[in-house]
Amino acid sequence: SSVRSLVVAGGGGGGGGGGGAGGFVATSSTSVTPGDTIAITVGRGGLGATKTGSGILAGTDGLNSVFGSITADGGGGGGAVQSAGRTGGSSGGAGQDSLNAATSSSQGFSGAAGRSTNGGTGASGGGGAGSVGIWGHLMSEFPDQRTMGGNGGAGSTSNITGATVGYAGGGGGGANNNASPTADRGFGGGADNNIYGAGDGSYSNTGSGSSAQPNTGSGGGGGDWEGGGGNGGSGIVVLRFTAVAPTTTTPTTTTTVRAATTTVAPALDIVVNAPASTSAPVGQSAIPKVNATSSTSSTTPLASLGTATTTPNNAGGSVAPPAPKIGAVAPGEAAVTVGDKTEIATVKRADNQVTVTAGQLSATLGSLNAKGGVAALDADGNVRLKPGDTVRIKLAGFKPGSIVEAWLFSTPQLMGTAKVGTDGIVVGTFTVPKNVELGSHRIAVVAQTVDGKPATLAVGVMVGEWKKEKSITIWLIILPIVAAVFGALFLPAVIRRRRHNEV
Repeated sequence: SSVRSLVVAGGGGGGGGGGGAGGFVATSSTSVTPGDTIAITVGRGGLGATKTGSGILAGTDGLNSVFGSITADGGGGGGAVQSAGRTGGSSGGAGQDSLNAATSSSQGFSGAAGRSTNGGTGASGGGGAGSVGIWGHLMSEFPDQRTMGGNGGAGSTSNITGATVGYAGGGGGGANNNASPTADRGFGGGADNNIYGAGDGSYSNTGSGSSAQPNTGSGGGGGDWEGGGGNGGSGIVVLRFTAVAPTTTTPTTTTTVRAATTTVAPALDIVVNAPASTSAPVGQSAIPKVNATSSTSSTTPLASLGTATTTPNNAGGSVAPPAPKIGAVAPGEAAVTVGDKTEIATVKRADNQVTVTAGQLSATLGSLNAKGGVAALDADGNVRLKPGDTVRIKLAGFKPGSIVEAWLFSTPQLMGTAKVGTDGIVVGTFTVPKNVELGSHRIAVVAQTVDGKPATLAVGVMVGEWKKEKSITIWLIILPIVAAVFGALFLPAVIRRRRHNEV
């Protein structure tokens, strides 16, 4: 009957000035009616500007993100040479050699005005959800006669995903090498340790500003007088709610697969999102960033949203598919293979959560008790199941019409299969065999990415009671598998940035 929401619009593209961040709207509780359909739109980021013979143009605005009656305004594009930035959720920064400024909506802050119309003025930073952008510097302010673009405004953070994540930072302004032999960039998001995924400004004469990270709503970096601007980051919509089990269940398809007849809560919940191509992102169900030191929430974990679900064939078939080849995975560890590439996984534990990273994959394992609160891991920090427990697997962004398999190892046992819907989404429920031996095991999920590559996820679990904690009923594993596939979004990567002392 109610949800907590975060709605962030697409960030503005960089011009000369940095792009403004998309509007940032967070609610603690929004009333909804069970059974209603609510439209969700995720706004794409604005495109960075190109240069002309007389200097760089303005960046384009980001698009709005919408959840029902809640609308976040797209960020304004960065200003062209000698022009103000564009208005938006947060407005873009002014271009080189400009005195003008643009305004923002109530969902963000303004990009900075320029300092002077004389040659040698760097472009200004775009506004962010947390603060205004900073103006560009004058060539005369530096002993070596260099210019520097202004930093973008800081963004805002949210812990709606269970980890503290930064969104909606302003893009950094471009320098002005047209009038100076040396220059320096304006940093996105307020500093060179940007946690909001905003784009940095350019600092080479023909260089372009960097693009903002997808799913952040941050602004793109501004380009130099003779360079191009970076693209704004696509927005994001995140919903968090407590699921209420229905009193009865009904099969959702007319196929011959066996429908569930009970409403037993899953003891293990696996949510897998396969992101996307290198083109502009189009949307996502939930791709949180992982922060191993962040605090956790005591509400039910966010579930993937989808329109097409199927029921797995727990009865098996006349001919079982061959068992997949998976690596040796100890309890509390994971292994991932996409195509023919196997990633090296690392595991960290903090705040009763387990964080797994493997290449561009990021996974968070968190335990909930029967009341929906955070529960302690077992004594060794492992996932623990019992014979007969239910495992629910949700996938999004996979090949429509392909078959997903769920296996239990060490002795391979096919727990069931499910068919991916036409929108690339599937939800399947499987049962841990009652005759399984107690001890360490592996659960493997086999699927196909949209470009047909096989993807295998293996997670080490323990089967058997844990005397110190008998209330563990749900485990949440959020695993965004980052591969070059079509139909979902990027997981923002961590970028090394050089340190910068703001003048």
